[in-house]
Amino acid sequence: MLTTTPSSARWAARAAAAYLRAPAAGALALTLTAAAASAQGSSADRGDDRCAALLASPTPDSQIVRIGILIRSFDERSTVPTAYLRDLARGLRQFLVLPVPLVLDTYDLTLTWNAHGRNDFASQTLRSAYRVTMRRTGRLDRARAVGGVRSAGFDRALLGALVALDSSGLVPEPDPSWLDRDTLELRVLVTPERVRSTRTPVRPDTATPTIEPLFDIAVPVRSGAKSAEQIPSGRAGPRYPSGMKSENIQGEVELEFVVDERGKVDLSSIQVMRMSARPFLQATLDALPRSEFHPMTIGGCPVREMVRMPFSFKLTR
Repeated sequence: MLTTTPSSARWAARAAAAYLRAPAAGALALTLTAAAASAQGSSADRGDDRCAALLASPTPDSQIVRIGILIRSFDERSTVPTAYLRDLARGLRQFLVLPVPLVLDTYDLTLTWNAHGRNDFASQTLRSAYRVTMRRTGRLDRARAVGGVRSAGFDRALLGALVALDSSGLVPEPDPSWLDRDTLELRVLVTPERVRSTRTPVRPDTATPTIEPLFDIAVPVRSGAKSAEQIPSGRAGPRYPSGMKSENIQGEVELEFVVDERGKVDLSSIQVMRMSARPFLQATLDALPRSEFHPMTIGGCPVREMVRMPFSFKLTR
């Protein structure tokens, strides 16, 4: 529980009020018009009128995606109370003003809900990560975007909300029992929390309790999608770290990143999902700029895709 101070009392009252105003399905929607604007912009640059028309066209299927927010310490040894971090997320939601339209241009196959039992449906997604420094006084500064599926308009809105939250004076001062240093680095993850179709019965609630809901968006579901495929190349794979190899140590890394319309990895989007040791991670990051993909296509038109990929380091016995 948070320490009871006049500041935290004001915080709790406003955070509770914001929480009670939970987003109704479709209350904040990414309209088909907004999606079309994104598609037209990227396709016009390629000079492909057919793709511009295809990606801007209405679809018979759509889905409601609930976007949530999760705040965690970058330091896994930190013992920041979960209740404190959830209140930070609720406070951030109070000050978030979404851009209209909210333009998204990256697709995802894994989070697309469809009733046809096929695997060629894709929808636009938002999954971005930010970093902010919390000081011993409770002040928040040095907020910056650090990766994920990005939208320039949403980045400005989220970073602006962090500045407004800090300026409000509502962030309770951290308790010295869990913050015994001058600063603490926090990771702010904005991610899809729940997906449901607009044409089929509501899917069972699979929301993660620790993720605070931010808003709902309605996105078109497009058929004819083919996921990105890596082009085999002997020089593209990660090199086995010599120190780990000499010690007969094996490992794994899993990254999430965006493959753009040219089949290149968007290096600004990389997020580390898990790693067994830092040398393996560094070797993987060093190899990514050399990687090439056949990009994701929808109806034959190249688009950006969020990809999650494992990398294994195995020794031949």
